[in-house]
Amino acid sequence: MSRFVFSLLLLITLVATTTASTKAQPHSKSVYLPLILKPAPPPPTFEEQVIALLNLERAKIANCPALNHSLQLAVAAEGHSLDMAGNNYFGHTGTDGSSPSSRAIAAGYMLSVGENIAAGQTTPQNVFNSWMSSAGHRQNMLNCSYRSTGVGYVSDPTDTFGPYRHYWTQMFGIQ
Repeated sequence: MSRFVFSLLLLITLVATTTASTKAQPHSKSVYLPLILKPAPPPPTFEEQVIALLNLERAKIANCPALNHSLQLAVAAEGHSLDMAGNNYFGHTGTDGSSPSSRAIAAGYMLSVGENIAAGQTTPQNVFNSWMSSAGHRQNMLNCSYRSTGVGYVSDPTDTFGPYRHYWTQMFGIQ
């Protein structure tokens, strides 16, 4: 009989312990959700950096409104920078005889324009500083009548026209 009582007590203890440990642990479920991250935006282009620098300066020095980006002026500016780099020259007149105004019109911009060009500067800050140090270029940049701009930048590592390799054109428009 003592063996029976001992077995019964052991069974009751095991059942009680199992039940107690089951009840002592909370029932939980883990749910794993994928972590969705948006890719970082690309860094601003050289052209965008020039416009940002200029807009800061226009607000600070001349109290002018920020220039809006014009796709038509950007196309005209890029085309002129490509022309200068591809044909090893530096000037406002294109190899086809085009002027800043005719390039803007060809790109779909029909209003009055201004143009800055530069060659050799390797960074947006360098070209910005160079233009700001030149009275004529500075006048274009701080002219509050201009409301839009487009910048074209071309780097040509095989350039044989002096030490330039970097060609910049910035066009300004009144619209």
